[in-house]
Amino acid sequence: LASMYQQIDDEAKAVAASVKPGDKQYFATLKTLANNVRKAKSNITNVETAIKKQLDASIELPTMTKKAIIANVKGITASIDETYTTVRAPLTAKEEADKAREAEIKTILGTMEAMLKFHDPLNGSYICSAELAGRLKHLETLIPVHLKDESALVAKYQDVAKQLPDMIKNAEYQEKRDAEAKAAIEAQKKAEAKAEAAKELVQEAMQAGANVANSLAQQHVAAAEAKPEPLQEAAPA
Repeated sequence: LASMYQQIDDEAKAVAASVKPGDKQYFATLKTLANNVRKAKSNITNVETAIKKQLDASIELPTMTKKAIIANVKGITASIDETYTTVRAPLTAKEEADKAREAEIKTILGTMEAMLKFHDPLNGSYICSAELAGRLKHLETLIPVHLKDESALVAKYQDVAKQLPDMIKNAEYQEKRDAEAKAAIEAQKKAEAKAEAAKELVQEAMQAGANVANSLAQQHVAAAEAKPEPLQEAAPA
């Protein structure tokens, strides 16, 4: 088994060393090589199983000897795992880098899509033009240098860059209409308040006049009541 492992290890490392990162089939070769190492381990595991059966049937072997042989076999299979990890390391690193790249692309695409959100459904309002202008500015630096050639990002960037200016214009138009409507409402409120104030002045003036008239009438009645009655002349004798 040790000889089998050494042969697998030597051949695997030799093949891995024969291909270069710049080769077209570099990662494909490493993937095939790693799979072959995994198959070799499976074959040795089968041999290990057969050995265990033979050992169990060999009554003449001491228990410690059996354990030592089994431990040696396990060591060989563990070494094959190390060989598998070693020859596959560049491919594993590439796969992890690809996953990270795809996750980054997905995040950026999501951010770009969110930039096209114009209406806020939570409060029924529209995104202001200033915020949309900020989005357009942020869009310019959103794609990192190492993803500048990513077709999906380039296409989405062009789409968002085309739509945002129109969205800004629409927001500015909406803001202008809202401002005009607000100004009209404020003017109406002021006119209504002014009319109400004038109405109150008229009512106060009318009340004041009524109070004066009532006071004069009361004074006239009081004066009439206070006037002495004329003396009656005595009758002739």
